[in-house]
Amino acid sequence: MKNPILLFDNDGVLLDSNAIKFNGEVFREVFEGDERRVAHVSGLLLTAEGQALNRYQLIHKVLVETGRSDLADLSYDDLKINKDILFFTQRYSDAIRGAILKSGIFPWTYDVIKKLHNEGFRMYVISGAEHADVLYLIEQSGLRDFFIEVFGFGWRGNDSGGMGKKETFEYIASLEGSRDPERYRVIGDGFADYDLAKYIGCRFFGVSNNWNGWNAESDLDGVIVSDTREVVNILLKNE
Repeated sequence: MKNPILLFDNDGVLLDSNAIKFNGEVFREVFEGDERRVAHVSGLLLTAEGQALNRYQLIHKVLVETGRSDLADLSYDDLKINKDILFFTQRYSDAIRGAILKSGIFPWTYDVIKKLHNEGFRMYVISGAEHADVLYLIEQSGLRDFFIEVFGFGWRGNDSGGMGKKETFEYIASLEGSRDPERYRVIGDGFADYDLAKYIGCRFFGVSNNWNGWNAESDLDGVIVSDTREVVNILLKNE
């Protein structure tokens, strides 16, 4: 039996980055000197709604709810070209890269991914974070050579508006020449990853953490693990 093709989320799975993304501290650099906006975004990031927003949506929401009503009617496509939104998203990108590089990958990530690679597993990264940031962090972490491709939000440039995780999977399936659910496994820590596995119809490995609260009793159709080391052990036992 062929090894399954592995589809990894990045933040909270490979990178030790969830606390940085969700505790709001990085926004002290984004909204420098504006404690009202820092407090507002920190509150949003404690909610499932806030955690589900990408950087454009989150910054837009914060600006609108803290006085920038003139931005309220912007469409999603407008968010990616509006100069005020772009000013803050660029600040976010600079801040998050630096903060995550300091935190780095989990201590076991490199050995886990290298072992899977050496065992012949074909692997991809599918992240909802900005493509340039995802690629940069994977490269800086020394992991790039282990993955066939790395995909983040915007990986197809101006054509990527509809390229979410499901659409990215369809692209991967075209590369692999198979859409057979038995050929794939999804490893992630968010409901976007779980939804991807359900969409494919494949097995899901859910990495539990303080942010998702997943455990063995969670109402999820998949295997809940504490980190990717458990995934390796299960995969190498042919599941």
